Amino acid sequence: DAMQADWTCIPLETGSRNFVLCEGVMILLPYPQGQQALVNEVHRVLRPGGICILRLFTPPTTPESPDVVLADLLAGKIANLNLLKLRLGMALQTNAVDGVQLREVWTRLHQAAPDFPALAARIAWELEHLSAIDTYRESPLTYHFLSPEIVRDLFCGSPGGFKMGETLVPGYALGERCPTLVLHRA
Repeated sequence: DAMQADWTCIPLETGSRNFVLCEGVMILLPYPQGQQALVNEVHRVLRPGGICILRLFTPPTTPESPDVVLADLLAGKIANLNLLKLRLGMALQTNAVDGVQLREVWTRLHQAAPDFPALAARIAWELEHLSAIDTYRESPLTYHFLSPEIVRDLFCGSPGGFKMGETLVPGYALGERCPTLVLHRA
C-alpha cells in the first residue's frame, strides 16, 4: 500500500518495517534539523537489522560555478533539463544549511537566457521541456544538497543508530552526484 506522509512523522508502528527506501528525500528537508528528524524517524520504524536504502543528490567534490554551468548550457553541453537543474542548483548552493531556493535556479537561468524559445532552439531542446523550469519561478522550496560524508554522519553518528553498508554509484550522466547508500539499523 502507498501512503502520503511527512517523512519526519511516519504513521507506522515502531519497529514495523524491514526496509525503507528514500528517493532523494534528503534535499527536501532543512539541514540539519529536518534531516536529523528523518534519520530518527527511519530508525524508529525499522526493526533492528533493518535496511535503509537512500538515494542522494550530492554536490560534486570539486564545486563548479553557476557561470560554468550556464556556459555549458549555452554551448549545448547539457543534455536535458534534469541535468541542468541538478548542476545549477548545486552550483548555486553555498552551504548545506542555507541550501538553494528553487526560484534562484530559475532566476539565474532567466538572467542568462531570458528568451526561452530562442534558448530551446539554440540547444536543440523542445520548448515544452525547457519551460518545465517555470515551476521553479515562484517556488517557495529550498533544496539542501549534502555530501555523502554528512549523510553518513547523520545516520551513523550519534544519535543516528545505523551502520554504513555499500555505496553504489550509477553509470549514467551525473551518476557520481546521485549515489545510493545502504544503511543497516543497529
